[in-house]
Amino acid sequence: MVSSVSSEQTLGDRYRILKILGQDRFGVTYLVEELQSGGEQRLIAEF
Repeated sequence: MVSSVSSEQTLGDRYRILKILGQDRFGVTYLVEELQSGGEQRLIAEF
């Protein structure tokens, strides 16, 4: 299940969350934009 989140949500002061790509009982995987490197997109898994 892919869901969109508000672009106002961030992880720390470093990443802006663009989408939640997956979620299960072990954690969440996000597509994020790095705020300090000119907007590079990355995948972040949070457990």
